[in-house]
Amino acid sequence: PESRKAKFWRTFLRSRLVRYRKMFMPEKSELSPDCVFPSSFFSMDWFNKQVGSFDKPTRAFGIEIASLYLKEWISRQTFGFRALKPLLFSRHQDVRKFILRAIKNPASEHEYIDITHADFKPEELYEFCLDSNSLIRVTGMEIIQQYPERFGQPDKLIMLASSDDASVRALVVRTIWDLVFISDVTYDWQPTAESVLPQAAKAGAKGYINPIEQLPPSKDAPQVKGVKYLGKGTSQQRTLKLESYTELEDFVRRQLFRLPPNRAGESNAELRARKESGMPPLSPGRIPSWQDKKRLMRIIRDMSIKDKNLATQMVPLFKEFLLFKGKFLKHEALTALVRIEKAHDISIFS
Repeated sequence: PESRKAKFWRTFLRSRLVRYRKMFMPEKSELSPDCVFPSSFFSMDWFNKQVGSFDKPTRAFGIEIASLYLKEWISRQTFGFRALKPLLFSRHQDVRKFILRAIKNPASEHEYIDITHADFKPEELYEFCLDSNSLIRVTGMEIIQQYPERFGQPDKLIMLASSDDASVRALVVRTIWDLVFISDVTYDWQPTAESVLPQAAKAGAKGYINPIEQLPPSKDAPQVKGVKYLGKGTSQQRTLKLESYTELEDFVRRQLFRLPPNRAGESNAELRARKESGMPPLSPGRIPSWQDKKRLMRIIRDMSIKDKNLATQMVPLFKEFLLFKGKFLKHEALTALVRIEKAHDISIFS
């Protein structure tokens, strides 16, 4: 337990910090300069020492001060994924939860960690995905999937194709798919209540069904009566920025014959470890090999439609698949060649 003396001095320090007084003690009068405790005393090094302690009150005080100055500390130094890693995967759950909050849902602008900043380099994030710890690997892939335009550019992401973890290799395919997929529906399309849920009853009247522009909740969530979930519509078109083509072609050739028969979801032990560490689970379940192969074929098709230089390298590969006996491969290859020919006005079948 926290000693009375430690509790007194921590309370005193808080009350002498200008930012703390503005945020949590606005009714108090302004301090004279001589009574203000300098915020420069606190730093990232100080915070690391506090949250590394086995004493819970010490960690709690470090987290409380960090909620006031974390963004400021990070701006003073080069802070990327390597510096973030020991905090994000700390042995202490309260530290992990605070760092996750600072990344995903900061309580204030002062504790925000912007992982899309230039200091957070894709190469350092990919080290997460090659780590021996399965929790760190899955978290790395999770970040890539959340920010595909920043960390999921295909010619960079294929660095992970060398991973011994079949799940990482399969997730590479799924991440690229989310980035390059050409939707059959117009980008930025939004459903309207009038088209999805036409009804005579007026708002507030008996029998009126309330339309909500959200995705339906999971099956396990409590069911709400009198509500219709319209969905969020389609996303914006994402930007494809390719710099290398040879490695990408090699990746596709190897992956089509290397994807696991079943991409296993997280084991029960891994799910428990993520829950205890305050991390959300990745979608569990098994994904058949043919689904990932089908997705990969369509990825290359849509990338080739968007990028003519890539198309010229992939056309021979698609033609090669026309010689295969598998009905699925032949169908996907033929569809890809027809769409590429139309997109770039080039002669493929003559």
